[in-house]
Amino acid sequence: MECHLGNMEQWAIIIGEFIISLIFNGFVAIGAPTTIQNVVTGIALLLIVTITTKPVRGIVVK
Repeated sequence: MECHLGNMEQWAIIIGEFIISLIFNGFVAIGAPTTIQNVVTGIALLLIVTITTKPVRGIVVK
């Protein structure tokens, strides 16, 4: 089974998942409270989504 990852969105998903797991494992290692883990993970997810989405210009929504 061969996997072709030529698409930028697929790479963004893989890199984003890696970043989230690094953040989570780091907070577990230092013993941070669950609330702080959730807040920082949520902010990281919002940043990843904001960076990787492409706005479509010129579309009129009615």
